[in-house]
Amino acid sequence: ALKISRNTVKKYLHLITVNGWRQDELLGMEEGNLEGLFSRPEESTPDRYCQLDELLPSYEKELKRVGVNRWVLWGEYMFPSLENHTTISLEKYTTLMQG
Repeated sequence: ALKISRNTVKKYLHLITVNGWRQDELLGMEEGNLEGLFSRPEESTPDRYCQLDELLPSYEKELKRVGVNRWVLWGEYMFPSLENHTTISLEKYTTLMQG
């Protein structure tokens, strides 16, 4: 057993295919270099928390409005570029969310 999530294996296989990496290249690499290829760059959490902290007072006000819920606000937070577009259907939004 690999002791690794099946989804993680799928992600790695996808990255290998998309990037055109060859098996012999990968097997010849040092572990640190492999980790660099397959891991996401770390995002600075303090910046993210500061950004969210600034938004929370306005979110609190927005939640009191009819038709606004945490799902809507989360979508605006995660996909800020969609705010400037016309309202999209929940079905289309859900499709975007699922990737």
